[in-house]
Amino acid sequence: MKIHVSNIDRSTSEDELFELFEEFGEVTSVKLNDDPDPGRVTFSAIVIMPLALEAKEAILELNGENIDGRNIRVVKANSTQLQERNHSIYDDDDDSEDDEDGGGKGWEKIRRRKPPASGEGSAGGAKGKKKR
Repeated sequence: MKIHVSNIDRSTSEDELFELFEEFGEVTSVKLNDDPDPGRVTFSAIVIMPLALEAKEAILELNGENIDGRNIRVVKANSTQLQERNHSIYDDDDDSEDDEDGGGKGWEKIRRRKPPASGEGSAGGAKGKKKR
Protein backbone atom coordinates (compact mmCIF):
# COMPACT_ATOMS: atom_id res chain seq x y z
CA MET A 1 0.00 0.00 0.00
CA LYS A 2 1.24 3.47 -0.86
CA ILE A 3 1.14 5.99 1.99
CA HIS A 4 1.37 9.76 1.52
CA VAL A 5 3.15 11.58 4.36
CA SER A 6 3.04 15.39 4.40
CA ASN A 7 4.10 18.30 6.63
CA ILE A 8 7.55 16.74 7.03
CA ASP A 9 10.30 18.98 8.42
CA ARG A 10 13.33 19.73 6.21
CA SER A 11 15.62 17.95 8.67
CA THR A 12 13.77 14.61 8.47
CA SER A 13 15.56 12.05 6.30
CA GLU A 14 14.30 9.07 4.29
CA ASP A 15 16.14 6.77 6.70
CA GLU A 16 14.30 8.28 9.67
CA LEU A 17 10.95 7.81 7.95
CA PHE A 18 11.91 4.24 7.00
CA GLU A 19 12.69 3.42 10.65
CA LEU A 20 9.51 5.14 11.86
CA PHE A 21 7.23 3.13 9.57
CA GLU A 22 9.23 -0.08 10.04
CA GLU A 23 7.93 -0.17 13.63
CA PHE A 24 4.58 -1.23 12.13
CA GLY A 25 5.85 -3.80 9.62
CA GLU A 26 7.81 -4.29 6.43
CA VAL A 27 8.64 -1.17 4.43
CA THR A 28 9.50 -1.64 0.77
CA SER A 29 10.66 1.91 0.10
CA VAL A 30 10.54 5.55 1.15
CA LYS A 31 10.80 8.40 -1.34
CA LEU A 32 11.15 11.90 0.09
CA ASN A 33 10.12 14.64 -2.34
CA ASP A 34 13.02 16.94 -3.25
CA ASP A 35 10.86 20.07 -3.51
CA PRO A 36 8.88 21.66 -0.67
CA ASP A 37 5.09 21.34 -0.74
CA PRO A 38 3.50 24.18 -2.77
CA GLY A 39 3.38 27.38 -0.72
CA ARG A 40 5.05 25.75 2.30
CA VAL A 41 8.47 25.04 3.72
CA THR A 42 7.61 21.43 4.52
CA PHE A 43 8.12 18.29 2.47
CA SER A 44 6.13 15.20 1.62
CA ALA A 45 7.02 11.56 1.02
CA ILE A 46 5.62 8.30 -0.27
CA VAL A 47 6.11 5.22 1.89
CA ILE A 48 5.34 1.80 0.45
CA MET A 49 4.34 -1.03 2.76
CA PRO A 50 3.42 -4.36 1.09
CA LEU A 51 0.86 -5.49 3.69
CA ALA A 52 -2.32 -3.42 3.83
CA LEU A 53 -3.07 -4.33 7.44
CA GLU A 54 0.32 -3.07 8.64
CA ALA A 55 0.04 0.05 6.48
CA LYS A 56 -3.41 0.87 7.86
CA GLU A 57 -2.12 0.49 11.42
CA ALA A 58 0.79 2.84 10.63
CA ILE A 59 -1.63 5.39 9.17
CA LEU A 60 -3.86 5.27 12.25
CA GLU A 61 -0.98 5.52 14.71
CA LEU A 62 1.23 8.08 12.93
CA ASN A 63 -1.31 10.55 11.53
CA GLY A 64 -0.91 13.74 13.58
CA GLU A 65 2.24 12.48 15.34
CA ASN A 66 4.86 15.14 16.11
CA ILE A 67 8.06 14.29 14.21
CA ASP A 68 10.97 16.75 14.27
CA GLY A 69 8.69 19.54 15.53
CA ARG A 70 5.92 19.02 12.96
CA ASN A 71 2.62 17.17 13.18
CA ILE A 72 2.81 14.94 10.12
CA ARG A 73 -0.22 14.00 8.04
CA VAL A 74 -0.35 10.33 7.07
CA VAL A 75 -2.98 9.02 4.63
CA LYS A 76 -3.39 6.33 1.99
CA ALA A 77 -1.93 7.80 -1.19
CA ASN A 78 -4.12 8.30 -4.22
CA SER A 79 -2.95 8.60 -7.82
CA THR A 80 -3.42 12.39 -7.83
CA GLN A 81 -1.05 12.83 -4.89
CA LEU A 82 1.48 10.55 -6.53
CA GLN A 83 1.43 12.48 -9.80
CA GLU A 84 1.32 15.96 -8.24
CA ARG A 85 4.26 15.24 -5.98
CA ASN A 86 6.41 13.69 -8.73
CA HIS A 87 6.16 10.20 -7.28
CA SER A 88 4.67 8.72 -10.44
CA ILE A 89 7.39 6.04 -10.52
CA TYR A 90 5.53 4.37 -7.67
CA ASP A 91 2.19 4.54 -9.48
CA ASP A 92 3.16 1.45 -11.52
CA ASP A 93 3.38 -0.75 -8.41
CA ASP A 94 0.28 -2.89 -8.15
CA ASP A 95 -0.73 -3.34 -4.54
CA SER A 96 -4.16 -4.76 -5.23
CA GLU A 97 -3.35 -8.18 -3.70
CA ASP A 98 -3.41 -6.84 -0.16
CA ASP A 99 -5.90 -4.06 -0.80
CA GLU A 100 -9.04 -5.18 0.97
CA ASP A 101 -11.26 -2.41 -0.36
CA GLY A 102 -10.94 -3.42 -4.02
CA GLY A 103 -9.05 -0.23 -4.90
CA GLY A 104 -6.64 -1.90 -7.31
CA LYS A 105 -5.91 -0.35 -10.68
CA GLY A 106 -8.78 -0.17 -13.10
CA TRP A 107 -11.38 -1.41 -10.60
CA GLU A 108 -14.19 0.62 -9.15
CA LYS A 109 -16.73 -0.30 -6.55
CA ILE A 110 -20.05 -1.32 -8.01
CA ARG A 111 -22.78 1.16 -7.31
CA ARG A 112 -26.19 -0.43 -7.30
CA ARG A 113 -29.21 1.48 -8.42
CA LYS A 114 -32.81 0.77 -7.63
CA PRO A 115 -34.80 -0.30 -10.67
CA PRO A 116 -37.22 2.32 -11.97
CA ALA A 117 -40.72 2.04 -10.58
CA SER A 118 -43.11 0.40 -13.01
CA GLY A 119 -46.86 0.94 -13.23
CA GLU A 120 -47.80 -2.36 -11.59
CA GLY A 121 -46.47 -3.51 -8.26
CA SER A 122 -45.11 -0.10 -7.27
CA ALA A 123 -48.21 1.30 -5.62
CA GLY A 124 -48.83 0.50 -2.00
CA GLY A 125 -45.94 -1.88 -1.61
CA ALA A 126 -48.00 -4.83 -2.86
CA LYS A 127 -45.12 -6.31 -4.80
CA GLY A 128 -44.76 -10.00 -4.15
CA LYS A 129 -48.07 -10.34 -2.26
CA LYS A 130 -50.84 -12.55 -3.55
CA LYS A 131 -54.32 -11.14 -3.84
CA ARG A 132 -57.18 -13.29 -2.47
